[in-house]
Amino acid sequence: MARTTVKQPQLPNFDAAFGDDFTVKDYAEKEWESVYYAIRELQGRALKKSKIAQGDTFSWDAYKAKFAEVFGTPQDKRFTLEQLVSYGMQKWGMDLEELKAYNRRSWERRNVEVKVSVVPAAVKTPQPLKDVSSWEVSNLVTDTWATDDIPY
Repeated sequence: MARTTVKQPQLPNFDAAFGDDFTVKDYAEKEWESVYYAIRELQGRALKKSKIAQGDTFSWDAYKAKFAEVFGTPQDKRFTLEQLVSYGMQKWGMDLEELKAYNRRSWERRNVEVKVSVVPAAVKTPQPLKDVSSWEVSNLVTDTWATDDIPY
């Protein structure tokens, strides 16, 4: 019986159709960046802890510059995703999914820190109310709700 080959349909170039203003990164690229940033933070936190324990100072800016020099940047990748995951496994025993989960938790933590730092000081530490009418309390509550619309 003659062998038939099934031709896979050619996927249209959607990115070209959308143009530069409306394209989205490929999943593999986002995955690489997630692992890259997870390793950068894990190593940076370990180095910071070590430096402080030795009585030295630690500069995140200097560290990030050195990290970019060694590992490259998301725009200038020096290692494959597999190499980054191997490094993560060697140093922290974390596989691809664990590194991605670490980066996601780190991003969520930083996002919460940014939101807290943007909230006005009056909302962070409310003053106790003394001899205030219910109308004034209602206005105070309404004014605090208005801060929920602050763009982050």
